[in-house]
Amino acid sequence: MDLDQLRTVLQVAETGSLLRASEQLGIAQPALSRKVRQLEEEIGLQIFVRHGRGMIATPFGERLIERARRVFAEIAELRNEAESLREAPFEVIAFGFPPNIAEFLAIPVLRRFKEKHPNVYIRLVSAFSGHLQEWLMKGDIDLALIYEQEFPKSISSQPLMYEQLFFVAPRERQLVSEVPFHFADLAKERLVLPSRRHRLREIVDNAARERGVALNIVHEADDLYSVRELITTGMACSVLTFPAIFAQVAEGIFSASPLIEPTLTRRLDLAFALQRPPTRLGKLLCTETLAELRYQLSRKAWGTIHIVDRMFEDRT
Repeated sequence: MDLDQLRTVLQVAETGSLLRASEQLGIAQPALSRKVRQLEEEIGLQIFVRHGRGMIATPFGERLIERARRVFAEIAELRNEAESLREAPFEVIAFGFPPNIAEFLAIPVLRRFKEKHPNVYIRLVSAFSGHLQEWLMKGDIDLALIYEQEFPKSISSQPLMYEQLFFVAPRERQLVSEVPFHFADLAKERLVLPSRRHRLREIVDNAARERGVALNIVHEADDLYSVRELITTGMACSVLTFPAIFAQVAEGIFSASPLIEPTLTRRLDLAFALQRPPTRLGKLLCTETLAELRYQLSRKAWGTIHIVDRMFEDRT
C-alpha cells in the first residue's frame, strides 16, 4: 500500500465514479481501475462495490477512506512544521478569485502581502466558482474565494461575508442605494441574468418562484463584461452584487438600489482542499485578504450584510 494508491481511493470515493476520478487525476480509467483492484487484492478485502451508477464504499472501504484522509492531513502538518523552521521560506501559493472579486482584491492583496513576505510567489487565478472548486479538488490551486456551492467532503470552507444583491440599471433611472427596489417590481423590467448553472441565477429564480414573480429575462450572459455592456446600452437591467458595478456607479454610468422583500444575499466562502490545508504563510495570506475586504467595506465598495471577525490566526 502506498500514497498513490490511497490518493486514488480517495478520489474514487469523492467522485463516486471511476470515469470522473480518472478525468480529475489525469489517469486512464483502465489504469485507475487496476490500481484499485491491486490494492483490494493486496489487502484481501473489497473497498468498493461496483454498480451501474458508480462506486460505493464497503464498510471496510469507509474505514480505509477515513484513515487515508488522516494520513494526508498528517503529511500536510509535517510539511507545515518543516516550513516554519526555514528562515526565509520560498513558497508558491495559487489563489483563486471570482471575476468580480478579482477586480477589487487581487492586486491590493498581492501588494499588501508581498510587502511583508517577498519570498512568497502568489499565482492569481480568476474564474467562476464552479471552476475554482474543481481546481481545488484537482490540486491546481491552493486557496479560493468561492460563492456558495455544494462543497464535497474533501473541501473545507469557511463563510467570509454575505453580499446583498442590487437591482442595476443605466444612470438615467437615477437609482440610489438609500432607496431600495422591491423584488416584485423586477417583473416590469427587461433583465439580463447569468444562465441557470450559476448560483446568482438560482438565488433570483428561487425568490421569483416563492413570490410568484414572473421575470422578463430577455438575455442570458455568463461573463460580467457582456452584462455590463447590455446595461450600458440600455438593452437590459440586471441583478448583481455591488462590487461588480462599483466603478460604473462611481463614474455615473450605472445606478443601483438594494433589493428588498425579499432581501437577497450571496455568501462568499474561503475554501481549500482538506488534503492540502493552508500553510502558515497561506493563513497569513487569508488574513491579509480579510483586511482588504474590510478596507473595501469602509469605502462602500461592497453591499455587505455581514463580514467575519477574523480568519486564521498565526500561531507559530
